[in-house]
Amino acid sequence: MPREVAGIGVHAIYVGTERRLSETQRQVQNLESLITNSDSASRGPEKASTHNNYSAQAHFHDTAGFENALSTFQQHLEYSWPGGDRSSHRASFCSAIFHHTGSHFDLDNFFRQVTDSYQSRYGIEEKKQATSQWPDKRLVRNCIEYYDRKGLYSVFPIVDIRVVRELFDAGVLDDPSKASPVANKACLVAFTALIAQLHRHSPMFAHAKPDAYVRAVLSLLPDLFMEEADVRTLETFIILTIYIPPTGQSYPAEMMLAAAVRILYKLGGHRQNNPDGDQGTHNHYHIRSLFWLSYWMDKEMSLRACREPMINDASCDLELPSTYVSQSSTYQFLQAPLSSDILLYPSDLRLALIKSKIYRLLHSDSGRAHPESTRMQRILELDQELSALESSFPAHCQPHVFATPDCPLYAFHDLSMRGVTLHLDYYYCVKRIHEASAACSTQYSFSSGMGLSHQTSRCMLLYINQVKSFITWHSFWIYAQWLLSAVISLFYHCMSNPTSPTFSGDLEILENTRDIFSSLMRSTEEGKCIAPFYITEAFVDTLIRFAKQSYMKATAI
Repeated sequence: MPREVAGIGVHAIYVGTERRLSETQRQVQNLESLITNSDSASRGPEKASTHNNYSAQAHFHDTAGFENALSTFQQHLEYSWPGGDRSSHRASFCSAIFHHTGSHFDLDNFFRQVTDSYQSRYGIEEKKQATSQWPDKRLVRNCIEYYDRKGLYSVFPIVDIRVVRELFDAGVLDDPSKASPVANKACLVAFTALIAQLHRHSPMFAHAKPDAYVRAVLSLLPDLFMEEADVRTLETFIILTIYIPPTGQSYPAEMMLAAAVRILYKLGGHRQNNPDGDQGTHNHYHIRSLFWLSYWMDKEMSLRACREPMINDASCDLELPSTYVSQSSTYQFLQAPLSSDILLYPSDLRLALIKSKIYRLLHSDSGRAHPESTRMQRILELDQELSALESSFPAHCQPHVFATPDCPLYAFHDLSMRGVTLHLDYYYCVKRIHEASAACSTQYSFSSGMGLSHQTSRCMLLYINQVKSFITWHSFWIYAQWLLSAVISLFYHCMSNPTSPTFSGDLEILENTRDIFSSLMRSTEEGKCIAPFYITEAFVDTLIRFAKQSYMKATAI
């Protein structure tokens, strides 16, 4: 090879590497607000500072503070209008309030008033300092043993426990100078953070600091992006995708999932056939388990935000895992010991498959472009498919059994958090199907479809009032969009039909929903106020006052 050609080749490789590094750094820039002092954290457990300063914008998981809580609430609210068309439906909503009540409702002004009210009662909050910290080895071991002993792979198949235990025993957390992929350390620490957070009430995790551990993992993102991806890299990104949404921060979670999906395709996780032959059967089974976990999260994020999913169904084998729980099993809904031999996942995978169709056929740009007759036919077909799924559930575990005001409390005694999530997930799918008639219009529709959407919202809020003990600071953002979407829909129905026989009952449901957050604020320790509860109470209370105004206007003589 001529010397000058070889030189150009070397130069091209160098430039290509530089370009790749530059692109990676640009991608990571969006996550820098989540990354605390990267230099000290990446040096390893024994050298990392436990009190690193970070940007005022970097309050990862600090949505208990008012400023971040308000921003996060606004983001969730923007996805809660019927049809998911944020700007046009928000404007239409405010215009409809003026039409029915004679009063102006300016959301920006509302948020300013809530801010002033909060600050007058609780003062202006100081910016908090974040910490980035590596977990104690004993805690890591406890998490590994707890995950294995409790059969948590059934709901969260996030790691190959055999491999993770081997990595821990090999000392990948002991000496950061050891020639070990960064993903090995990142996976162990992210895993520890998630288990300690999910099971924070267990005495063995009482003193854990999972948020600080996640920040330590986030500091490794540049190295993770540049390193050759393997299963441990995939596990790390999936764990982060699970960890972040309950903090209310959807965009960073989408970024993590995007990385996970690319790795899944690279490893062949989207295909049922095992690319490694007989020797990799166990490994491929685990990767397929990770695929379905990613698929479930992807379709959930897609439908909530009405955005294109990252996983294209047409390029995947969508055969459910052979060990997936029986459709008619009470195991899906009731508390029971878990077994790693049965895959449950956090919600029903069949709902994830239906969510994919709901978005693609009704809410995507191509779905909205179809004639109304086609869309109505699709609404009918999807409604029938969802009804068939619900009817296959055990009779005493079907959602409508619980979504009534007179359902006895003992009926909820054995219901698991997964069961609650599944029921609300089901209702949200019904709502998304029947509000599709409003998705292509800036005006609210009073079709029979929207009528069913209002009925579903009523059921959702009745259900939420029955299971309000499941709403805590740690779970609020999981339920927030479901709740806000239902509140807006039922309020609009009340306001536009103030003389309806259901008005007083629906208004009572809204008042009871508001009171959930009034009660939650009163029950906080040391007089502290959890900001998301304060904002939610104020928002629902404002809508209730508008509903009452519409009634007074309609009945005035």
